[in-house]
Amino acid sequence: MVHSCGMNLMLTLFHHSLPLWAGDYGGWKLEKTVDYSVYFMRLIVENMSDIVDYWVTFNEPHVFCLFTYATGAWPGSHPNMLGAATSALPTSAFRQAMHWMAMADIKAYDCIHAQGTSSRPVVGVAHHVSFMRPYGLFDEVVSGARLKLAEDDEYSESGRGVYPDGLYRVLLQFHERYKHLNIPFIITENGVSNETDLIRRPYLLEHLLAVYAAMIMGNRVIGYLFWTISDNWEWAEGYGPKFALVAVDQANGFARTPRPSYHLFPKVATTSKIKKEDRDSAWNELYSAVKDGKNVYLRDIWPSNEAITKENPMWNQLTVALYSWDLSSTYIHRPPYFKGMSMSSPGSYRVKDAYYLFHFGDNIKTDHISLTGSIHRDSPTARYLMERGVDKIRG
Repeated sequence: MVHSCGMNLMLTLFHHSLPLWAGDYGGWKLEKTVDYSVYFMRLIVENMSDIVDYWVTFNEPHVFCLFTYATGAWPGSHPNMLGAATSALPTSAFRQAMHWMAMADIKAYDCIHAQGTSSRPVVGVAHHVSFMRPYGLFDEVVSGARLKLAEDDEYSESGRGVYPDGLYRVLLQFHERYKHLNIPFIITENGVSNETDLIRRPYLLEHLLAVYAAMIMGNRVIGYLFWTISDNWEWAEGYGPKFALVAVDQANGFARTPRPSYHLFPKVATTSKIKKEDRDSAWNELYSAVKDGKNVYLRDIWPSNEAITKENPMWNQLTVALYSWDLSSTYIHRPPYFKGMSMSSPGSYRVKDAYYLFHFGDNIKTDHISLTGSIHRDSPTARYLMERGVDKIRG
């Protein structure tokens, strides 16, 4: 069906969806995942090689390994601050996973070329690439870690920088690095989170112009895919960010409603031209939203509680039940400060004979403090555990 519409098909073999059973034994940290992965990939290639035009073996492998095996923020592993701190070491879980993914990529590449019906299948890896623009020696370190937002830059609703020139500069860098190999490039994801669609149209046009500028400089860009066609599930952010040309109403049978940018994109794609009137129209509408010097704030576009409830039918169907505390548990215990707590505030009271442990500046915050290390034998925690038969308490 795709080919009958005059389009080509790009297929990604691994897009972060690690099976639960593979995550349980360690996933990409172990060599046997290479064999499992190649077995799966071979099945896909054998049955679909005649209809696939472009193959992506792995989508953003270093991002997957970082958030899965270094920070543990993604499914397939557990939070591990030590893993995050040591991720650059050769023996780290991050490096191990990247190594085995690279081995699987080599085998998948050979499999596709051995099975491919075309003379030379196009096979590659989708890299996540960002361009950082430092503002000074110190800021270069901070900006590189994405910890600083420059006041004079533009940002999307998801907090990501909007910087078309960065795409142009990255393409030039990759061209210089790989031009001796004459490697073509396809931009597989370029988009912006913007539910109002006000930013999306100028974003699309300016980034396409950046790509065109790179092509004039000799870069072999053979394809561009906008992220994304319809509102999708983001791996770490769910249905929150709205990246799409088409809005999806989850509460109304997943009904599709084209946003204004939906009509602009095919116009450019079919004519291979960006017209001045289209560019002026996109920018003028954005300017009109901030006319008279008034900014568009998050509160102006943030959905109401009613809208949030309407668009989350599965969430609304959840039944709420209080947790059944096991009084004999040695694993989890009900916090004692909940005892006697009421829903009404008791009011303020004076704190006497207290002292602080640490003194920080105004820009420091903590999310939580976790217990680590040994439990002292004379502590309340140790007494609680020993009363319940746990005798391996280190003093």
